[in-house]
Amino acid sequence: MNQDLLEKLAKGLYLEMSNQLIEWKTPFDQLKDVGNPEFRQTSDQRADLIWKNETILNGLTVDLTVMRWFGLFGMNKKFEHACASISPEDFEKTKDRLSLEFGHKGKYKKLNDLEHKYTWDLEHCKIELIQGERFGPGWRVNIQQKSSWFGRLK
Repeated sequence: MNQDLLEKLAKGLYLEMSNQLIEWKTPFDQLKDVGNPEFRQTSDQRADLIWKNETILNGLTVDLTVMRWFGLFGMNKKFEHACASISPEDFEKTKDRLSLEFGHKGKYKKLNDLEHKYTWDLEHCKIELIQGERFGPGWRVNIQQKSSWFGRLK
């Protein structure tokens, strides 16, 4: 088990190329000061910060996205979740590597005939590798902090 990776994930998400940690609960407006993200206002309800060609989770190179949804019940007003699209090859490599890093395989769940996911439910965060189907097949990684009693439920 990679204790260094677990310790970093307890605090946030480590950006390996930028050599900086995005700490959990960092206000969205302050995230622009971590690494060199691109800001994109996608609609009146949503804004994204995208770290291009960033490396996370001990070697996975991605365009990491943190979305902010505005409004009363908007999400990610403070950093709790990040995601990225990945290739099918990176999906398989990352699945095997994370199993080694965390000392156990990710929990497999079939979502339907075309979709499935692997989940590593760690003490402070949850990492999911998802093969989905939306306008064609897609693969992604989600990293989410367990910030409340609800998030700690299994």
